[in-house]
Amino acid sequence: MNTRNIIRLTGRLTEDPSFVTTKEGKEFQAKFSIAVSRNYKNKNGEVDADFIPCRLSREARLKTLHQAKKGHWIDVIGELRTDSYMKDGSKVYTWWVELDDWQWLPYNTPADEKGMQDNVNNSQPNGQQNMSPFPGINDQMS
Repeated sequence: MNTRNIIRLTGRLTEDPSFVTTKEGKEFQAKFSIAVSRNYKNKNGEVDADFIPCRLSREARLKTLHQAKKGHWIDVIGELRTDSYMKDGSKVYTWWVELDDWQWLPYNTPADEKGMQDNVNNSQPNGQQNMSPFPGINDQMS
C-alpha cells in the first residue's frame, strides 16, 4: 500500500503572513495561520474553529503571499510536519502544515461561504466531480 501524508484545509487567514529572511535579506519562508471551522456545533450551538499554523518554503510562490491579508479565504494542500525541542528540561512538540500548493477563494464574507462547495466542485469533462480546486490533484492522489 502506498501511503502519503496529505492534508487539505479551507479557512481564513488569522493574520497577515510573516516572512523569514536570510542575513542577506532574501526571503525563504512565509508563516501564517488559518482558522478552520469544525463540522459540528458545540453545546452552545456555536461552531468552533481550529487555528492551524502553516509554512510555505517554496521560493517561487513566496511573492504571491505578499498580497495576503488577515481574513482572506484560502484553500491549502500540503503535508503535516512535526518537530520537537527541549525547553526547561521538557520536550516540546510542534506541528504545522508545510504547503505544497494553495489558492485564494473568491468570497470574503461569511455569507459567501454558502457558495464554497459550488466553487470547489468543478465539473469534469467525463462528468465526474473534482473534489479539489487544484487541477489534476485527484490523479496524483490515486
